[in-house]
Amino acid sequence: MIWSASGVRVVSAHVSPSGWNSAFLPSTLAAAKVTKTVPIVEFVTQHQIPTMFQLGEGVRGGDLMEFGPKSDPMFRRAAAYIDKIANGADPATLPAVEPILFDLVINLQAAKQMRIEIPNSLLLQADRVIE
Repeated sequence: MIWSASGVRVVSAHVSPSGWNSAFLPSTLAAAKVTKTVPIVEFVTQHQIPTMFQLGEGVRGGDLMEFGPKSDPMFRRAAAYIDKIANGADPATLPAVEPILFDLVINLQAAKQMRIEIPNSLLLQADRVIE
């Protein structure tokens, strides 16, 4: 797994596009997609490599899928934690809570362009499908 832009440069320089069958971009790289500063985004887009992003910028940019925690419940939970800390709670005593609600978004336009057929079973599980 590649975690940095420098790692992407090394791999993309030594691996032909035909050697990639898919990619998953963790949130640190997916967030950088907004500024187009990460070469992996250019690489997967240019070579039409099916890519799943962890944040909400993937499918709007023409990529295949994105999957990650729903942000509204996380923001509400963060607001509750801020309120508790502002009212004197010790942050060290507050429990760490993992997200339990996730979003799956599928871009059928990108799938069609890449000649990928998305199974109906996956489409039925998607929270949003871009036609």
